[in-house]
Amino acid sequence: MKYLFQIFIIIIATNSVFCQTDTIDYINVRLINKKVYLKTDTLNPFSGIVVENNNFTKCYVNVKNGYIKSNFIVKYYQNGKLREKYSTLKDTSVKHGLFENWLENGNPISSGTYSKGKQIGFWEFYDDGKKIIKEIIPNVTKYENKSFIIKIAPITIVDPVFPSILIGVEKQLSRNVNIQTEFGYILPECILENYKFKSPDFKGGKVRVEAKYFYKHDKRNKFGPYVSLEIYFTNCNYVYPVGFELTIKDSSHYLTQIDDMPDYYDNISVSKKISGVNLKAGYQRNFKRFVIESYIGVGLKYNDIYISGRTNMNDYMFYDRINHDISENLIIQGKSMHRFLFNIPLNLKIGYLF
Repeated sequence: MKYLFQIFIIIIATNSVFCQTDTIDYINVRLINKKVYLKTDTLNPFSGIVVENNNFTKCYVNVKNGYIKSNFIVKYYQNGKLREKYSTLKDTSVKHGLFENWLENGNPISSGTYSKGKQIGFWEFYDDGKKIIKEIIPNVTKYENKSFIIKIAPITIVDPVFPSILIGVEKQLSRNVNIQTEFGYILPECILENYKFKSPDFKGGKVRVEAKYFYKHDKRNKFGPYVSLEIYFTNCNYVYPVGFELTIKDSSHYLTQIDDMPDYYDNISVSKKISGVNLKAGYQRNFKRFVIESYIGVGLKYNDIYISGRTNMNDYMFYDRINHDISENLIIQGKSMHRFLFNIPLNLKIGYLF
């Protein structure tokens, strides 16, 4: 069945070129109002085959009722042997239909089908006399030699924990294996929450490395579904002034007088180091050069959050009546955190293949 379309094209080409009895040299016809006529008969549009010889090329033009329907090109080497044969669309040079070519010694090179200038379907290629059959898929085959993808992850800009600008580069190592590296800059302000890391000492970044295995390739896709293993590291440091209310010990109790203004400010230093590993399942598809990727997974991360700068751990943290949650979101509750947590990675990325 895979050769059915090629056989159909061969029959059409053969009938159009060789089965028509009315064949004439191009010098005996003329074009009037985009119709072909015989020079000896300008009243009745011509139907048949017009043959044009140009050095080592012959062009057979199929004409019906004066209109050019298709061309059939035959090219030769200087020794007279066939070089290539193919059909084109109307009076253009766009290949459409059966294509065959040969070496100068007469050995075949390839044969297959074009559709409006693009290779499609099953093709036969010859390497040292050995025949190789390959299926040509325009969205895949055309970009087989493109192995790099540059990616961005727009969703990370609105990450509620670490909003960031993330840029990655993916390299295709083989048909089934890709490796990806990503670098991110953590933004000092999040657009979803009220907290703001407006600290002159703010520094934050992300690094991710991922290995992907594509276990199945879609019919019209260079990539497909995959599983991957990802390791990552996130670092974020900042200093933030926080107001506190003095707490006075009365017998066994601590008493705090809440005023409209804090009694003093501490410059709280926060250092967040988060590392982890994710096992992900995703899907990656290319639309010509553009790539879309989505994934979900499970993972384990280690939070190493160190907080310093408190003068008195017993003093009460002052809450601003307008931005009452600013201190809570900065994780400055007076203690550090060192623990493992489960993680569920979920994201959508877009990229460009080059």
